[in-house]
Amino acid sequence: MGTAVLALDAATRGGFLFHTVRANENRFSWPLLAYFLSDLPVASPVLLGLSAWLALARVRARAPAGVLLALYLAGATLSALTIGKVGSHVNYLLEMTAALAVFAGLAVAWARPRASVLVPALVLVQLAWLLGRTVLRPENMEAKLGMRGEFAELQAVLAKEPGPVLADETMGVLVLAAHPILLQPFEFTQLVREGVWDETNVLRDVRDHRFALILVNDGPATPASWTRERWTVAMLAAVHEAYEPSGVLAEATLYRPRRGPAP
Repeated sequence: MGTAVLALDAATRGGFLFHTVRANENRFSWPLLAYFLSDLPVASPVLLGLSAWLALARVRARAPAGVLLALYLAGATLSALTIGKVGSHVNYLLEMTAALAVFAGLAVAWARPRASVLVPALVLVQLAWLLGRTVLRPENMEAKLGMRGEFAELQAVLAKEPGPVLADETMGVLVLAAHPILLQPFEFTQLVREGVWDETNVLRDVRDHRFALILVNDGPATPASWTRERWTVAMLAAVHEAYEPSGVLAEATLYRPRRGPAP
């Protein structure tokens, strides 16, 4: 295994380890951790309560299988705390979600021989609550599907644009419009903050109007902290100095080269 890694790294002139290891060593953000974890008691109160109760009961009973499951829940919870790494999202909670689902099943199985309908009813209410939140939350898929018309319009705009384009969250539309992805703003912003990449050339290209269009998700639908994680302070300052907004599509502000002096 080690030989294969060294061979890949040598073949890519150091690019393999840099992009798979070094470039992913993002800083830890306590506010980001709080943002994701604060929603758990609201979204999954029944799952959290049942899991904690059953895990504690199994440990006290010293049942080997129960202790193993309790350790699995504890490990999955610790793993979920890594969601505080900048760039993470809800996929970091999948292991804990699996553990909570196991304990929900155990709770229902525990209730069956006791003819108790309370626990299955609570689990059913929890599932309905989660389904409702999935549909209603504005950042989820239903909201994105509601903007299909705007995404199609944005794709048409980009398809007619002959010059190079930069984008952050709407980067996927660049591919659909046959534009190359010249820069991944989030990833390179993190590299700048780690001191392993120099943004000088990008700042010069922005100020020189090299890009015909720059798409930045910086409207009210996107938290300002997310925009700051995707672009460095210098990048945003250069965009606002050399470009001006010309409209909004699919929550992305379209910045075009400024014709007059910056206000």
